[in-house]
Amino acid sequence: MNFIPKKSLGQNFLINQSIINRILDVCNLKDTDIVLEIGPGQGALTYDLIDRVKEFYCIEIDKRLAQNIQDRTVDKNNIDIIQTDFLKFSIDKSLPQEEIKVISNLPYNSATAILEKLLMFRKKWSAIYVMVQLEHAQRMLAVPRTKKYGAFSCFMQYYSDMKILFKIPKSAFKPMPKVESCFMEILPKKELDIKVNDEKVFWRVIKQAFQQRRKTLINSLSGVYDKVELIGVCDKLKIPLNARAEELNLKCFAGLADGLMVKKN
Repeated sequence: MNFIPKKSLGQNFLINQSIINRILDVCNLKDTDIVLEIGPGQGALTYDLIDRVKEFYCIEIDKRLAQNIQDRTVDKNNIDIIQTDFLKFSIDKSLPQEEIKVISNLPYNSATAILEKLLMFRKKWSAIYVMVQLEHAQRMLAVPRTKKYGAFSCFMQYYSDMKILFKIPKSAFKPMPKVESCFMEILPKKELDIKVNDEKVFWRVIKQAFQQRRKTLINSLSGVYDKVELIGVCDKLKIPLNARAEELNLKCFAGLADGLMVKKN
């Protein structure tokens, strides 16, 4: 198929067969698996996946690519091709009730939003295997007191356990991206190891704290919460008053959020 990738959709197609084979191996596929592929593109993984699993769903935003896969799988009875934007897709209404394994070469321009949506439905997935920009993966795995550590790191680490399985060179894609990629395993946490009283407050505190990361935590949050209350909560938790967001781990943020009971409207 002669296909011109759409830059607006972040399309970079995997063309390296050895990388494709390695991905298929590390996903630990079983013939009883139900798999969801997000953004199958030209089907580099798709056609092998269909033959290895019980049920296969793929969501493709590009009408031309969805039709191409449809045309090439007319003899398969275990595939459901859904032509839509995953970010607008109804997970609850459109997928089976059983646990599903997700496999995807995530488009660079919407990887964050897709991962956030997946983890908001984390009990739905047995595992998530994704190809992402290497720097993006490093942000997910970043620890406190590092430049890459931020609100997204907190989100991913709060809801999942992750690891980079292997790196992927630029030459494995067409068109060749300007950045390196990697393949990751993300295991959604069915039970959270850090509990908070109100997740909305928890994420509000984290996002506000990192919004102006050069400021101290007190100054970053004082526009949302009472400064006197902030100082009191920090003193109780033994958080230095000159601490910045990047110095706090998830447990510290949880304690801070639980201590801030009065929200400024």
